[in-house]
Formats: sequence, C-alpha cells, structure tokens
Amino acid sequence: MPAPGLAVAARLRTIGPVRRLLPVCIALGLAVAVSSCDVSLTSYAARVDGTTVANSELTDVLQAATTNAAFHCIELAKSSSGTIEGTASGSFSAVYAANRLTGIIDAKLVHTAIGRLGLQTTPLASSIANDELTQSFSPPSGSSCSASGTAVLDSLPASLRTEFLGDEADEVVLAAHLAGYPLTPAGVAAYGAKHGAALELACVSAILVANKSSAVALRAAILGGASFAVVAKANSIDAASAPNGGAVGCHAPSDFTSPLGATVAKLKVGELSEVLAFGSSYVILEVTGHEPASSTSVAEALVAAGITAENAYITKLAGTAHVDVDATYGVWGRAGGTWAVLPPNGPADAMLPNPAALTPAVVVSGNS
Repeated sequence: MPAPGLAVAARLRTIGPVRRLLPVCIALGLAVAVSSCDVSLTSYAARVDGTTVANSELTDVLQAATTNAAFHCIELAKSSSGTIEGTASGSFSAVYAANRLTGIIDAKLVHTAIGRLGLQTTPLASSIANDELTQSFSPPSGSSCSASGTAVLDSLPASLRTEFLGDEADEVVLAAHLAGYPLTPAGVAAYGAKHGAALELACVSAILVANKSSAVALRAAILGGASFAVVAKANSIDAASAPNGGAVGCHAPSDFTSPLGATVAKLKVGELSEVLAFGSSYVILEVTGHEPASSTSVAEALVAAGITAENAYITKLAGTAHVDVDATYGVWGRAGGTWAVLPPNGPADAMLPNPAALTPAVVVSGNS
C-alpha cells in the first residue's frame, strides 16, 4: 500500500530492517589497512554455531558504506556514532564496524532458525522484504540525503543487495511464524479473516494550516455548511493533498503519526476532528469512508504482529549460540541487555599493525 503524500500522514513502519542496519553503541576500532609484516589474521570474522562468517562478508558492507555515496549518506544519517570512518587513515568507526558484524551474526542465527523450523521464504516474503529495505534506505527526516530508498538499494553491488534482501526475507518469515500464521496467501487470508475489522482502512481528508486561529475559523466554516474539499483547496498548505480537496487516501489508523492515528480511529464517517497540533502546524481531519485492507496490508500487519516476539526470540538465540569472534574485532558478549560484538581493549580507532600480538579470540557462549 503506498504511503500517503501528506506530511501529516507519514507512515510509521513497524517492521525493523535487517539487523545489520541497526545501530549498536559499542566502541571498536577496525583497521582496514595493516602492515604486511608479521601479520596473522584468521580467515574468518566470526563463527556462529559452526557456520563461518568470512571476513569478506563484513568488509563488503564496510567498503560499500565508504565508496557508495548514496549508501554512505543514509548510513551516516542513521549512525548512532555520527560517523562511519575512523580517525586513522583507512579505518572505520568503532560503532559502525561492531554493528555490522553483530548484524551479520544475527542474520546467520535467523537463517539457521527458520531452516530448523521448516520455514521457507516465499515470493510474498521477498516482496515485503524489498519494501522494508526500500523504506529503511529512504532519507530520514531532516537529513541531507537526496537519493530515494529504491535508488540506494539499486546502487548497491548485486551480491550485497541479494544478501540484504535474503536476510530481511528470513526475518519477515520468522516474524509471521511467531505471530501464528505462515506468510503464504492462505496464511494471510486466515489472519485477515480473524483481524479484518481492526485492519479496515479509513479514507481521510485533511486541512493543514500554519496557525491555530486559522484552523479554528476554517473548522467553524465547515461546521456551518462550507465544503471540506473547497476549504482544503483554498487554504491547506499541504501541496500534495490540497489540489485533491485534502484527500490523502485510505490507510490504517496505525499508519498515521501520533496523535493523528488515535483520532482517525475514533472518527465516524463525515465527522470533523477537533483542531490538532501537528509539529509547528495545525490540522483538521475528516474520515470520508472505509475500505477493507488489501492483502498486502494484511500481510504487513501479520509480520508487524510478530516483531516483538521475534526480537525476544533472536535475543534468546544469540544468548545460547556458540559464537567465536576474531580477536581483531573483539568478543561476543552482552551489551545493554542484548548480545553483540564487544571490542578489544585499546583506542577506539587505533590501527593494528601486528594483529598477531593480540590475545586470541575469547569465546563467549550463552550456555556458559
């Protein structure tokens, strides 16, 4: 279902992007350029229950983040450390490098889990995964990034794009399973039959103005008999919806930002909302009708229903797995209640001219 054009109706995505794209606040310095003298590196970045995470899997993401301008802009805008590159030439920031390896490890755990559960990714899961990644790569509000989410995803190397999509599809399938339904047409239909009323779409029109006194006057005019559409065309400052008489389309109440969603859910058809503060502006809403949710919307709602359970499930997987991290990158351990790659001691952005001198990788297992 396409997102509304009006700023008031900006969609809140509830399905998380693949975990390698989420920030984890840890301090880790990763050297990309090291001396060729007396260097001893393992052939892997990590091992997860016997499955190898090759160094190339990590460096492919890190290199894309520095060489691809569109990807770099999005990643930098979303980085919890506010940086990607490290202070030393040829290094990466502590937070960014640790986050990427943590995400890859989580993805391995999820992929193994869905195989053990007998689950398979479906065309529907791949479609939702593509939508979610496109949304996650879209410029965040207030950022200077100009490329669309689709353009960023398309600009990535084919192998990395395939990897991202595969990891996201795995998470989508697992979330639906944990919500109690398979992510198949039959499973989506069954979920919709049970939750159809809650998923019904509200067709909404809106008038956005700069100050409260104007909004109050316009609302009074409409209550006095003026046409909502005519008033919206003449007065709304939202360029996307004003030409259409304020119509922003039909969406689930949960698709609207707070406090609009709760208001939309309570409005009857033809009923006018009170004047609502929205950022530095004010908005008046009207529900003009209702529509049943599309199968795509029902599928997205099914996946969203399983996200909380999925997060807990992955945390449990990460805590019981046997994870061996190359000492160059740190160790696997608890960080803020979750499991993540924890850095070795030392300066956050130090170059590592002699990794052989580091203490061998420490294995931290949730079973210990």
